[in-house]
Amino acid sequence: MTKSDRHRAFEGIPVVEAKKELRVFINSDDIKTAIRKDPAHCAFSNACRRLFGSHSVVFFRTVAYVELPDGKGSTRIERFALTKETKRLIKKFDRTGKASMDGYVLIPPSIGFTMDYRRKIGQEYSASGRRREVIALRTRVKKKEATDIRSGKGIVQFIMREKKSLRILLAAS
Repeated sequence: MTKSDRHRAFEGIPVVEAKKELRVFINSDDIKTAIRKDPAHCAFSNACRRLFGSHSVVFFRTVAYVELPDGKGSTRIERFALTKETKRLIKKFDRTGKASMDGYVLIPPSIGFTMDYRRKIGQEYSASGRRREVIALRTRVKKKEATDIRSGKGIVQFIMREKKSLRILLAAS
């Protein structure tokens, strides 16, 4: 399957890797209407809705998906990586419900953090047989999951259709 055969979309809106950084500023209204530990309604998501008129915005621990205009009269959802400072601010907001009214930066993902690269590594990992060994180990050892930090686990899904398209579906929370 070639790269052109894949299509990523959320609610019919194309999902692409961000090419430029995005600066976002939080104000007091964003904080007042925010819901802690909710990736779709946190202060950071509210700020993007206010600044860019976005309808679909989700912030996880390491990535953010933001609906932005594409310059052709329609919109697209851009996938951003989060800086260490932004991750720290999100973690602080989820724990305390407080956020500083500062700006923060969303950056384009590095080559090793793109959806295509992560999918390629996952396929190689599955084909290697190592996955079966890891699954066997995980069934023996139970991990304590952190409940105080938001997680995108189970929210982003990759679905293959007729071996011609790849769709990312983000379940709205």
